[in-house]
Amino acid sequence: MQLRDTSAPELARYIIGEYLGEGSTGTAFKVTDAVTGKHYVLKQISLESIGDEEKLRAKKEILVMNGVDHPNIVRFRESFSGTNSVNIVMEHCASTLEELIGRQQAEGGQPFPEDIIIEWMAELLCALAYLHSRSIVHRDLKTSNIFLTEKNHVKLGDFGVCTVLTSTSVAAHSMIGTPLYFSPEVCEGEDYDQRSDMWSLGVVFYEMCTLRHPFEAQHLPGLIQQILTKAVTPFNTGLDARFEAIVRGMLNKDPRDRPTAQDLIDNHLVVPVSHPSHPSQKPSRGRLIQQYYGPELAFSRERGTRLPPLD
Repeated sequence: MQLRDTSAPELARYIIGEYLGEGSTGTAFKVTDAVTGKHYVLKQISLESIGDEEKLRAKKEILVMNGVDHPNIVRFRESFSGTNSVNIVMEHCASTLEELIGRQQAEGGQPFPEDIIIEWMAELLCALAYLHSRSIVHRDLKTSNIFLTEKNHVKLGDFGVCTVLTSTSVAAHSMIGTPLYFSPEVCEGEDYDQRSDMWSLGVVFYEMCTLRHPFEAQHLPGLIQQILTKAVTPFNTGLDARFEAIVRGMLNKDPRDRPTAQDLIDNHLVVPVSHPSHPSQKPSRGRLIQQYYGPELAFSRERGTRLPPLD
């Protein structure tokens, strides 16, 4: 597949590589900076056949990506317009969590090691706490929107359907996202907020721990019925019981009883304060990158992101 709109002069800076896929808001290609040789992802959003709402989403995605700065969120590089498109250039990652889970299933279905699960949980919760502290609701958290670096760190990406809650809009209303990750309040067409993201991330964590979805059905009405009424199936994987306790809390049908990302960081996952994913770390971009790719990266094995005692 080829890039549809090549009219933007900024594209001359990039060598267009392999087609990566097509999502709800655009088509993605791997590109290489012609000068530095560094790889990026180019997401092209066609303006030919989309309405005003979709155009607004594209603008919002650019604004959100350009405004966030966290080691566990895919980094924005630049954006530019073509005759019939908007183009977003962002950090390239090695794979997605969805792909990794698929490979794990194909290789015998054994769960990931506990230390890896803990590290990924901590990184994703820190990223989500960062977004929520800025009143950003992602609205489409799923394994295909979670990316892995070559060093096996996870990053949230794809802000195409995110929303920013304001003082005059404290909840979202649209039924947006991916059905397998819909929260009960989204299924019922109710207002929702950051707590809906916590449900979706709980589904992701369930998949990380079990390599399966907590709710599945052959058709959408059946899936919605399961999400609304079915109890969460036990893990039965031999993992530490505290993993399941965390996930069950996130998959509470009543959003008022779900923990926030910051609650879990503070009370359930002990994240070293020196790690750059910790919300208390607010260094400049330069210092943050130095920490992220430096010795501090080995925190999960040397100092341990860990689960506290059950008591």
